[in-house]
Amino acid sequence: CVCVCVFLGFCGAQCPEIREHLMKVNGTKWKKIAEHQLHTAFIADEATRKQQVARFAETYNLDVLDSLFPEDPKCAVCGEAAANRCSRCQTEWYCRRQCQVEHWPKHKSICNLVCAQKQPDK
Repeated sequence: CVCVCVFLGFCGAQCPEIREHLMKVNGTKWKKIAEHQLHTAFIADEATRKQQVARFAETYNLDVLDSLFPEDPKCAVCGEAAANRCSRCQTEWYCRRQCQVEHWPKHKSICNLVCAQKQPDK
């Protein structure tokens, strides 16, 4: 579920057309997709899973991913050029505070998932 959410969040920030297409095609299938990923892509061993998350985060940090996109980031709400990211998860872009506030109810669950993955071991 985290992979799908992170992908949609990042993809939505950079290419709203891809996000819209994925939402249209898979609109009611997200739970089924997440369950499939749980059994095929995730490891039950927590220590190994945490190591993989750390490697993934190191390899695919936001600066590296941003450098792959030739266009400037777009606002997740209106699609205009954006200069501000969500200060918590850093996955969504916004052109102004109004767009960020408007988008928060939709973004909140993804943001919480991403931030939970970034938490250091306790």
